[in-house]
Amino acid sequence: MKTGQLAGAVILSIVFGSLHAFSVLALPLQHAFAASRAGVSLGYALALSALTVAVYLAPAIMRRLTPAGVAIACAALAATGLLIAGSALGLISFLAGFGAIFGFANGVAYSLFLDRAAAALAGQKGLAIGLVTATYGGGAAVFAPILDAATAVSSVFMALMMLGLVVFLGGLVASWLFRGSRFAIADRGMPAETPRRWMLVMWAVYFCGVFGGLMLLAHAAPLLEWQFAGTSLTSLAVMLVALGNIAGSVGGGYWGQISSPRHALALPIVIGIFATVLLLVSNDRVLSLAALAAAGLSYGALIAAIPVVVVTSVGASGFAHAFGRIFSAWGLAGLAGPPLAGVLFDYSAAYDSALLVALSMSCAGLVLTLFVPHRHG
Repeated sequence: MKTGQLAGAVILSIVFGSLHAFSVLALPLQHAFAASRAGVSLGYALALSALTVAVYLAPAIMRRLTPAGVAIACAALAATGLLIAGSALGLISFLAGFGAIFGFANGVAYSLFLDRAAAALAGQKGLAIGLVTATYGGGAAVFAPILDAATAVSSVFMALMMLGLVVFLGGLVASWLFRGSRFAIADRGMPAETPRRWMLVMWAVYFCGVFGGLMLLAHAAPLLEWQFAGTSLTSLAVMLVALGNIAGSVGGGYWGQISSPRHALALPIVIGIFATVLLLVSNDRVLSLAALAAAGLSYGALIAAIPVVVVTSVGASGFAHAFGRIFSAWGLAGLAGPPLAGVLFDYSAAYDSALLVALSMSCAGLVLTLFVPHRHG
């Protein structure tokens, strides 16, 4: 095991996982900009879209730089984006800084720490990917209360600037830990024998499976506020989603390694369906919080299982290229899901419609897993 590589990947995943603590910033940003719920949610959606584009382009970037160089570049770009987002110049500056710039840096960092973790634990790729996917979700759990407190003490804009400094320092530490290492990425992309039908099915399962999870990641805090007006548990809601994400990521990575591809993807989606139904029928705070934790568990397990299934199917050298294409499903779901939930809430002043959409998409994803092969390769 290459301890330094794994430690650097974990640090990078935690600080960049702060992106998914967005939910605690949604209401303060809405008040600061006098904007709609949908308008503020667009910042998170743009970040997910930029992240997706970056994952797609990451192999080309990683062929030209060392892991240490990529870590420094991600840290500098992320800090710049968060400083722009925290400049208080208006909603557009937030969308550009947080959405476009921080989101893009996040995507390259995501590819980087997945690659470094897999290289550090070459014989246990599922465990390695599950670990850093878990700590990526852990970033939201760590930063949700910090950003909430910083916003309460100072302002949401100061919280964003503080986050920029932390991400920059984390990137510098990871860069030092990656020193002397090199990437091993194939120049020709995916193996020629990779079936197009397999790619399409994996893409569709990923898109439908994470659609509802991304809705809840972006709206966990305001959703709980809608269910129980005046509650003081909104920060706890975000933390529980993130903690569920952590547990799901560790379990999903291991589950993806020991089970068939079909079962690796189906189980997380079933958990997500169960969680969404609970949220629809719940009138109890504890039950709703448990449902949000289960939704995080489902989401984390699926986003960990997908790369494990891909790497075991196409091999390490073709992983970056194949995953970059399949990962575009996550980005499209992120672009559509959170703003759609915001639009439906603005229209009806309720989250019932958004939860029904999330449930429908999860059910579609479960049906699509029937077309995933039983065996790897």
